[in-house]
Amino acid sequence: RASPPHDRTLKMRNGVFLKKGSISLRPVLSCHIPLFTVIITYLLTRLPYIGFVPLWDGAIFYWFARHAKIGVTTVETHGHISFLYMWLVSVPARLAGDRIELFNCFLIIFTICSIWAFYKLLEMFLGKYVSGPEIGLFTAVFAFHPTVLSNTINLNLDQGLMIFFLLFLLSYLKEHYFFA
Repeated sequence: RASPPHDRTLKMRNGVFLKKGSISLRPVLSCHIPLFTVIITYLLTRLPYIGFVPLWDGAIFYWFARHAKIGVTTVETHGHISFLYMWLVSVPARLAGDRIELFNCFLIIFTICSIWAFYKLLEMFLGKYVSGPEIGLFTAVFAFHPTVLSNTINLNLDQGLMIFFLLFLLSYLKEHYFFA
């Protein structure tokens, strides 16, 4: 710990002396330890599959994302209705080229967004009734559920529905209507 300051411009917050106007990350990190634990565990679980090449429907969707003609209002999704998500997925698929690892990083980032939104929704709905570790446990059940985990390993257009619905619901309930 730092010694007490001689000038009066420093304040103590959570046992650490801070200069006036500085921000400490300690309160943010300490109250969201369950969330960070779930995200780090998810990353460690997902990293061995970073080079996974999509199979079955995922291979078809990945091919369409990389090679099919995509316009503002038209995109070929092989009969699937998620053309906006496919349009969004096509950007990293085309930028990644033959490097499937880069495309899988995009899927990982999207899944982390849905894990974060799920955690925040649980905090909003259950925060008064359960503790932080319990919310973290519920979030882990969501993140490691076979349908969620397998849809993040193999490209599935239904994943976009889950991600954007959770983000929409969180934005709407927090009254951030611009993002909703």
